[in-house]
Amino acid sequence: MATLVMDNKGTWRDTVATVTGIPFGRFRALRRLESESKTQAELGAQLGIDAPATSVLVGELLADGLVTRVVDPADGRRKLVSATEKGRATVRRVRELPEAAPPPLDMLSDDEVATLAAIVRKMQGDAS
Repeated sequence: MATLVMDNKGTWRDTVATVTGIPFGRFRALRRLESESKTQAELGAQLGIDAPATSVLVGELLADGLVTRVVDPADGRRKLVSATEKGRATVRRVRELPEAAPPPLDMLSDDEVATLAAIVRKMQGDAS
């Protein structure tokens, strides 16, 4: 399964970058901020990057108008990062893209693809 994902992720990354106009790494961060604010430390931990890289990433998203960054009212030492409406709209644009199956899945029937899609949604916590 991991090989299938790794061998086919480049096409999706390229599509996301083309649709959003931002590098895929920035989109990954933006997607994590879509529904809730996070501290820069939380965001960096979720992305698996260190504090300096997180600061640069957030600075790029700020410059693009996709996030805001404010001092955390609960702890003035931390900064909270939130998606702007423009940032949320960017994530929505990607979510609205048709979900094309990677070429190796072409051998599956429509019913098998539907079953696989249901399994993936369940694994993501969306049982609908």
